[in-house]
Formats: sequence, C-alpha cells, structure tokens
Amino acid sequence: MKAALALLARDVTLAWREGGAIGTAIFGAILSSRLVYHLDSELASLPAGSVDPSKIDANSIESIHALTEPVKGLVLTAYSMAIDDVFLAAIPFMIVALIIALFLKEVPLRGRSAAPAAEGAAASAEIEEVPLVLSGH
Repeated sequence: MKAALALLARDVTLAWREGGAIGTAIFGAILSSRLVYHLDSELASLPAGSVDPSKIDANSIESIHALTEPVKGLVLTAYSMAIDDVFLAAIPFMIVALIIALFLKEVPLRGRSAAPAAEGAAASAEIEEVPLVLSGH
C-alpha cells in the first residue's frame, strides 16, 4: 500500500510541474505577442523618425531605464497593457477551475481513531499546574 501511495504522490507532483510549465508557456506567449502589439501601437503615437523601434530592447530592464521620456513611459505603458491582457486571458481558466472545484466531492481527511485523542486529553488533564513564582532582587 505504501508503494502505491508513493507512486501516486510522484505522479501528482509530476503532473503539477507539467501543468505549471504548460501554463507558463501559454501565458508567456500571450505576454510576448501582446507586448509587440502594444509597443507598436504606443510608439506609433511618436512623431515619425523620432525613435527607431528596432533599437528599443524591451527585454532588458537596464535598457528600459536608460530610455528617455516619452519613450520610456510608452514602453512601460505597453508592458502594463500586455500584463492586463495576460490576466484577462486567464479569467476563463480561473472560471473553469472554480466550477470544477465546486463540483468536487468533499472527502474527509483520514485520521486516527478517537481513542488516542481521548487518551491525550486525559493525559493533559493529569498535568498539574504549578504556580509561577517570581523573585525580585
């Protein structure tokens, strides 16, 4: 029985890790595609020829900090909107997960029998309280 439980625990852990990797890949792809879209739309508001979009490295924090205003603000706005899109894309997955969770059968945890708990209560009742005496010097 212990071997079966160990195999089950291993399989659950493996599935959890694979699910996390798949979710990261999906939401990372959404972030990348939406960032490109929002960068193009934000930088289009600049006067023509004022900045070369191919020179902007949006994957480097140092490069973003080195940008001058208003380009830096537009890049940060594009990031903000792309992250909003990722969370909006996650809403259907969260709703499905909530519906599944609502229909899961509640299974009480296995525990020990009531006899050891009663013995523990009796043992704790036998402990004598000793008054605390503080001596002041």
